[in-house]
Amino acid sequence: MQATRPTRTRVRISFTPKVRASDTIEGSAWVDTRTGTLISAGFKLSKTPIFVDFVHFTVQFGQTTELGPAVSTVFVEGKGGILFFRKHFQATAMLSDYRFAP
Repeated sequence: MQATRPTRTRVRISFTPKVRASDTIEGSAWVDTRTGTLISAGFKLSKTPIFVDFVHFTVQFGQTTELGPAVSTVFVEGKGGILFFRKHFQATAMLSDYRFAP
């Protein structure tokens, strides 16, 4: 009997700009290969402004709607500052109970 390899149902797609600038982003997304739906995406600013170390965003598509997956969670984290004045922040937003207007 021949063993079968489990098939992957998720694939990670990464993206980066050809030229990093203050108005470009880079990151990756997880996609379900069977349905072609987006599972989650994470991205960051390609080139941060002065005094900003990083700003990262993560978006999860866990809510199911009549039209397909919808955003369920948004997570933002960042850090920056100057000399002794440093700040680190995190924020999470959870979305649910989607209703479509007629």
